[in-house]
Amino acid sequence: MLDLSSVLISNFTTSTTQILDIERTASDRTIKRKYRKLSLLYHPDKTRGNVEHAKKFEAVAKAKAALIDPEGIRNMMLFGHPDGRQSMFTGIGLPSWIEHQNSQAVILVFYALVLAVLIPMAIWRSSSTEKNQSRRESRRSAEEERARVMALGGWLADGARQTTSQS
Repeated sequence: MLDLSSVLISNFTTSTTQILDIERTASDRTIKRKYRKLSLLYHPDKTRGNVEHAKKFEAVAKAKAALIDPEGIRNMMLFGHPDGRQSMFTGIGLPSWIEHQNSQAVILVFYALVLAVLIPMAIWRSSSTEKNQSRRESRRSAEEERARVMALGGWLADGARQTTSQS
């Protein structure tokens, strides 16, 4: 059976030894010596403005950390990088089935249904309910006004007939 940790060690050891241009069995002293030589060669203060050398300097420093520093070795084993975890995962707390490629069409249809149908329908219903309620209130108040006029209307109508017959 294949030991996964030995595969991980061999993969990161190979890449870091290639960066430092050393043998896989190199001692700590050899690694440090090669690091000093390459860091002097690629240091950003010595090669001002050369972005390529700055990247190489960073790679050399990380390769040394991955081979010598116990914390760097542990981080390389756990996270694949001597500096530790490199990116932060952010999400909105959705179930994992939503994030899969197969369910994206279902999600899109759902949002289209909600945004194009349900929300406008709710707004229309709310608006029509308010209109119906205001119509009912205006009818009710108009009926009450008519009833009041009719109650007063008999008295007014009698008074109006008397003034017209006297003239």
